Amino acid sequence: MKDKTAGTIMALLKFILIVLTIYYLIKLLLPYAMRFFFRRLEKKMSQASQNQSTSAKPPKKKTKTSEKVGEYIDFEEIE
Repeated sequence: MKDKTAGTIMALLKFILIVLTIYYLIKLLLPYAMRFFFRRLEKKMSQASQNQSTSAKPPKKKTKTSEKVGEYIDFEEIE
């Protein structure tokens, strides 16, 4: 009975040790990974804005037309 309990406790301790190790590794490496991805995103965004500004077309000027849209109707109030 003691061997089964000791084996279970050792397995549980190994599991906890592995989980804590992974947790601390993620905590240690996450700032570097975030910095890397945000710098890459910043480069892409700056390239996209440069491409957009160089390919921007001048706005088209609309000419006003004097088309008659419809007829004005004067409604009377009913009491």
